[in-house]
Amino acid sequence: MTKIAEAVLKVMSQVGYVQKKGVNSFQNYKYASIEGILEKVQPALVDCGLVIVQSEISHEIVAEGNMMEAVYEFTLHHSSGETSTPIRQTGLSSLRNSKGGYDDKALNKCHTTARKYFILGLFQIPTGLADDADAEEDKPAAPPHDPALDAAKAFTRKAIKEVGGATSVADLENWVTTWTKHIDKLREKFPDEAKQVDAGISAQRAHLTKKVAAE
Repeated sequence: MTKIAEAVLKVMSQVGYVQKKGVNSFQNYKYASIEGILEKVQPALVDCGLVIVQSEISHEIVAEGNMMEAVYEFTLHHSSGETSTPIRQTGLSSLRNSKGGYDDKALNKCHTTARKYFILGLFQIPTGLADDADAEEDKPAAPPHDPALDAAKAFTRKAIKEVGGATSVADLENWVTTWTKHIDKLREKFPDEAKQVDAGISAQRAHLTKKVAAE
C-alpha cells in the first residue's frame, strides 16, 4: 500500500491543526466538530486522490439501555487503484435525549463519532484535547422531569416559611401535628427534603424555647 501510505502522509502535511470551533453550551466548552474537521481534511483528500469508505458492521444497545454502540469498518481507496485492509472503529452515543426519551438519531451520532475519531487518529490531527467530546454525541442526558419532586420541594419551601413564622411553641407544635403524616411520607420518598423541614422545625423550636426561658 505504498500509494495509500504516501497519500496519508501528504494529507497529514496539508491538514495540520484543526481549531475547536464547535461550542457545547450545555457543558460550556469548545470542541472540534466533524464539520470543522471535514472542512480541513476533504480538500486534502481530493488533492491526494484518497477516498474513505465507512461501512457498518454491527450495532447494539448497551449500558442497561442507555447507550448505542456501533462498529464500523473504514477502507481507504487511492486513485491508483490501491485499497487498504479494513480498519475498525467503534462509535458510542447516548440513547436518551435531553427529555429522558429515546433519541432516534443515536445511530446516526454513532456514525458521526466513529468517522470523526477515525479521521483524527489516522491523520494524527491535533485539536488541543485528545479525548475531546462532541457537543451532541457525548452530551449526557438530563434526568427525566419528576413532578412529585417538584411538589416536594414546593412543600419544603412552604413548610420552612410557615415554621419560621410560628410565634410560640404551641403554634409550632400545632403546625407539626397538622402536617405530621405529610412529613412522614416526605421522609419515605424524598428524605433530603424532609431533613430540611425537620431542621427548620428543630431550629425554630430551640429559638422559641430559648425566648420563653428568657422571659
